[in-house]
Amino acid sequence: MEVSMISQLQDQNEKIAKIKRWRSYQSFPGKLPRNQSDIIKKLWFMRKKLIMVGQILYREYEGQAHYKSLRVVLPRSHSNQIMTKFHKNPMERGHLSVDKMLSKLVKRFYWINMKQDVINYCQTCMECSEKDNPAKTLTASLITTRCSYPFERIALDVLGPLPRSRSGNRDILVTEACLFKSIDAPKIADILVGEFFSKFGVPDELYSDQGGCFESDILRQICQLHKIKKTRTTPYHPQSDGMIERFNRTLIGMLSKASMDPMDWDKNLQ
Repeated sequence: MEVSMISQLQDQNEKIAKIKRWRSYQSFPGKLPRNQSDIIKKLWFMRKKLIMVGQILYREYEGQAHYKSLRVVLPRSHSNQIMTKFHKNPMERGHLSVDKMLSKLVKRFYWINMKQDVINYCQTCMECSEKDNPAKTLTASLITTRCSYPFERIALDVLGPLPRSRSGNRDILVTEACLFKSIDAPKIADILVGEFFSKFGVPDELYSDQGGCFESDILRQICQLHKIKKTRTTPYHPQSDGMIERFNRTLIGMLSKASMDPMDWDKNLQ
């Protein structure tokens, strides 16, 4: 802030301008007249610590080892602009806290009720409020989908990538019949129709996540051909297909125990 601007701000404030005249002419009254404002009263009581440097009124502070510093007496009406510059200083990492702001402000400025003003400013900063109290993400409650007869609905998922086996396999296509939780885990290269439908029949509904292999044209054509309803999980929310997700963890554990050689894990899928 330029010296001329500071002097102008002080002169525009009637109360600080009066203190400046008293200080400049060494004419502070020995007894303060009645009905004076709070700022006049406080500055009068600290009059021995007020000095003029050029056209600017300062308050003198004496710190440790008798180190003295000068702080600009600032009109409170201009304090908000100063706090904004300090609080949102781009050189700082994030917005300054109350304590950090105060520690910086008191080295350069003085105004009545500075501490409370800084507290109020930080508490009403919208950006700070959003970061300190982020809005809770609203989530819909999960609903258990019940099946009323066998193979009304089957669920699909791809488990992998796993360590490549000697046969060149890295993924498992997991299919699960939701009513009886009957498990079959053929290789990903096997065709769903040849390995599952031919063995257990055609379901009314096929449920999977939104992986590209389950959203392909060929699977869509299979569903249309067999009049199967194709449904899917919510993106990035596998909990909605929790049954098969839980079985995937179980399957990994079973394979790790059953496979003596980790390169032959696919031989245990029958």
